[in-house]
Amino acid sequence: MDTELRIKVNFPLEGNYIDELYKNEMIWTRPKGLFYEIDNIPFYVRGIALGDIITVTSKNGEYCFKKLETESGNSTIRVLFYNLEYINEVMKYLEDNGCTWEGSNIKNLFAVNVPLKVNYTLLSSYLDGFMNQNILEYEEGCIAQ
Repeated sequence: MDTELRIKVNFPLEGNYIDELYKNEMIWTRPKGLFYEIDNIPFYVRGIALGDIITVTSKNGEYCFKKLETESGNSTIRVLFYNLEYINEVMKYLEDNGCTWEGSNIKNLFAVNVPLKVNYTLLSSYLDGFMNQNILEYEEGCIAQ
């Protein structure tokens, strides 16, 4: 059993979201000295990826995102399926190519971690083929620089 301490950090969301429920996203982190390492794949936050190092502030017992300190080299994309029959095929392709993913409370929405070693051009070309057929849509939440 993993007993390492994990802390949820509140990230405010920017942009046009569905309703008032989506003003923030809570993301798991692991304390690393004075910093915190992102420990799950963000679904809505932009500019943050799995493994990134951040600083936080504490307000009324809640940890809040302050600043990105160090990029991990990982990228984050979100995949929304319009045709559920293709979920297994696409997610297996992503896994076979070194990506990891998390499902959301929305059955057709997935957050995908793309490690730096993965050929993102090849991956996006694969997804573009499905997007052109209206099978899915994907969005780049954080692309490593």
